[in-house]
Amino acid sequence: SVFDHLDNVSGMKFHKGRLYCSCNTILGDLVYGIQNEQQFSSWSFCDDGRTWPGCRMCFIGEELAVADRPNQRITLYTTNGEEIRHVACNSITCDGSVVICRAEQQSIIISDELSSTVLKLNLGSGEIEWKSTCVPQPQAVTCDLPGYVLVASESDVPTLSVLDSKTGEQFCTFQHN
Repeated sequence: SVFDHLDNVSGMKFHKGRLYCSCNTILGDLVYGIQNEQQFSSWSFCDDGRTWPGCRMCFIGEELAVADRPNQRITLYTTNGEEIRHVACNSITCDGSVVICRAEQQSIIISDELSSTVLKLNLGSGEIEWKSTCVPQPQAVTCDLPGYVLVASESDVPTLSVLDSKTGEQFCTFQHN
C-alpha cells in the first residue's frame, strides 16, 4: 500500500478526491498525491529536513501553496507537483512551527511560532494585508469560519484566540484552566 511509505506526516489536505500529504523523510521533505490508494505524484521541497507540527500547505483554487521556511517564501505548485511561482514572505522564520491555511480570495493566513506572528498574505500581489503579534507562540491556525481566524497557541495555559480575518484584530481569547 502507498500508505506504508508515508512517514512523519506533517500535513494533509483533500482536493477533488485526492489526498495530499507532506512528509519528512530520509530523502528530504516530500508531498505525495494519492488517489484510490495509489500514488499519482510526489515531489520534494526544501525545509532543511526538520519535522515540525502543523500543516504548511493549503489549496488556493487549483494551486497548492507550501511554506518554504529556509527561503522565506510560499511556493505554489500544480496539483501534479509542477512549480508555478514563489511569493516572498520575509516574516516566515526558519525554525519553529509555521502553519498556513486558506483565507478568502488569493490570500492565506500564516502563523509563525518563533516570531509570535500571525499574518495575512495576498498571493496575487505579494503584499501582507495585516500582521498581528497578539497571539504568543501560535502553533495552529484555521480560517474555516467566514470572517474569523482561529489561532491555537502554545503556552503554560492552552489558548484559542479569535481574530478578524479582514483586519487581524483580536475579538476574544479562550483559555483552558
